[in-house]
Amino acid sequence: MKRSLELVSLQRLYYHSFKLRELHHSKPQRCRLYPSRRHPFGFSIYPLSLSNPHSKVHGLKNFSCNSIRMKSTLCNAESGEGYVVKFEKASFAQKADSAVLASVGSTTLLASCVVLHGSPQKPGFLPLSVDFRERASAAGLLPKDKRDRRDARYLDSNILAARAIDRSLRPLFPKGFFNEVQIVITVLSFDAATDLVSLAINAASAALSISSIPWNGPVAAVRYEAPELHQNDLSPQLEGKPGMESDLDLLLVSKGTDRIVMLECGANEIHHTDVLKAVTASEARALEILRIQNEFISTNQKESANFDLILPTANIIKTAFEETYNIAYEMCLVPNITKEQRRIAQTEFWDRATKLMNVHFGNQIDSFILASAIHMVLETALSDLALGRKFQKWDSNTNNPVWIDGQVSRPDGRSVHEIRRIDCEAGVLPVVHGSGLFTRGNTQVLVSATLGSPNDNFEPKTDMTAQVEPKKTVLHYDFPSYSVNRTGKNFINRRCVGHGNLAEKAILPVVPHDLDFFLRLTSEVTGSDGSSSMASICGATLALLDAGIAVKRTVSGISIGLYADDGNDDIFETVTDLLGMEDHFGKMDFKVASTVKGITAMQLDIKREYITKNMLASALEKAVVANSEIIEIMKKVVAGVNTTNSRVPYMIKAPISPHQRFQILGRRWENAKSIEKKIQIKDPYRGQ
Repeated sequence: MKRSLELVSLQRLYYHSFKLRELHHSKPQRCRLYPSRRHPFGFSIYPLSLSNPHSKVHGLKNFSCNSIRMKSTLCNAESGEGYVVKFEKASFAQKADSAVLASVGSTTLLASCVVLHGSPQKPGFLPLSVDFRERASAAGLLPKDKRDRRDARYLDSNILAARAIDRSLRPLFPKGFFNEVQIVITVLSFDAATDLVSLAINAASAALSISSIPWNGPVAAVRYEAPELHQNDLSPQLEGKPGMESDLDLLLVSKGTDRIVMLECGANEIHHTDVLKAVTASEARALEILRIQNEFISTNQKESANFDLILPTANIIKTAFEETYNIAYEMCLVPNITKEQRRIAQTEFWDRATKLMNVHFGNQIDSFILASAIHMVLETALSDLALGRKFQKWDSNTNNPVWIDGQVSRPDGRSVHEIRRIDCEAGVLPVVHGSGLFTRGNTQVLVSATLGSPNDNFEPKTDMTAQVEPKKTVLHYDFPSYSVNRTGKNFINRRCVGHGNLAEKAILPVVPHDLDFFLRLTSEVTGSDGSSSMASICGATLALLDAGIAVKRTVSGISIGLYADDGNDDIFETVTDLLGMEDHFGKMDFKVASTVKGITAMQLDIKREYITKNMLASALEKAVVANSEIIEIMKKVVAGVNTTNSRVPYMIKAPISPHQRFQILGRRWENAKSIEKKIQIKDPYRGQ
């Protein structure tokens, strides 16, 4: 196959560079060589969109083709063909409990699992750690760090990938399993046409499934992208517009038909019904990947090792319900508005429940087993309150509780669809370019906006791509320990990176594309009682308006919880605006950001094995309604915001004819530098 190349320089190395950087595509692509010190021959090759020869293509982001894009499998809608995910038992990493090679096209990942045998050191929490490692060598490049040429550590992209893998695997570990598990995903070979996150989830699922670790998998991940959605169509379509960003970028993890385990997406104000259609379309492809995994697992699975599950016995659970349930239920009925009131009430309940259980059993049972049984009772009481039922007695024949009708309420007295009291204010800080303070219940977030020149654009750190598209807008999230009345070291951890990325995705669709400035938003959580990342989105909107940036529409975020019967998926209730207590004891934390037009970002985190599409649809509908209410409240503050902020920098563009350029700028920009120094201005394009 003949391919045309546009050479910028070094034409004599055409043959060598083409062989080193040959792109894996079935159709001819136009390429351009860009000077690069990282490439062994001095330059790198990037494909060019056939309809726009001047646009760089990063991965598949700007490709124009008439196909549905599912990057985990490269599925083509026209032919129905595509690369298939392949799993292979690794011949190396033999000391690990299991190791799997997963590949799509020319991309190959190594997933390894290791479990710590023996008694758990800290029962009560599953110490699962996921490490995702990019390698510059996987893309045929050298690391960018010129000091020692080592691969970069703690990249945001690696952290976000590890968090997505963790959320996809953690709900499927059995209750009572607390042995330390480590999963390491290493990128061995990489081409830009494959989504690494979805392939990594599939690889980790296969590795866990063939290991001796107890796990209720496998799961399948699918990345679903659509540059333009039509509300009347059942599936997204590509219109072939070069350089167009995706209207919907959805990552779905499923363990079977109507079994959703994890979900996250960024969207360009997409209607929630279209999001559900995309979930249905992705689920069909996920079932095919599950079939491939099951075939691999059937021939390579190990026998499960004997791990002791630390769980209370049926007799202990029965006694806990009979002795302490009514106390827990009555405690939850009392409307404790503040977080401190709920903390005191819980402490009193735990003291009473522990004394009652000790009277019944003495010191014959382990303290952790005792605490697990009491925790189960409190979790059930909160769930029953939302479901409108109440425990009556314990059925000795079926060894299950018997329920009767009860009240419907929540720990702070709200209904299941009611949001907490909201207060918001813009322009609260005197010097910063823009600021916003958003308070919802006991959750409070202070957001500031800072504008910089285009030369300040942020380039995400990565070693596997020679040319990185700079970011014009970033949002950083900080969660200091005082926000939850604790002491400790304040540092940026994985949670901060993940929450900041989610809030950033939610804000991006409403930031003007023609903004001449670099924009940095910083979110400082000053008080936390649930949904601080969603409060950051609301505060960011206020800060942007205070900085004089005309956002397209107001964005709001809300968190939706779930209470469900363990034996019947049809018995469930979704609750709006989660408290910290509800997040801890509930089964789901579903974060949804939207405008009045549609969804901008979502993230699903569950504590049960799966949720159904009915549960997802109910949560989405309540989130859209709640966000609309919050936006109406914010509009009252937005109307009074001064959009002509004198603290905000501004830019004046003056056309200069080519023959006057040297006279004005001077030799080596001497005149420009002198002007900047005298009148304290900055040319944002100097040096570009």
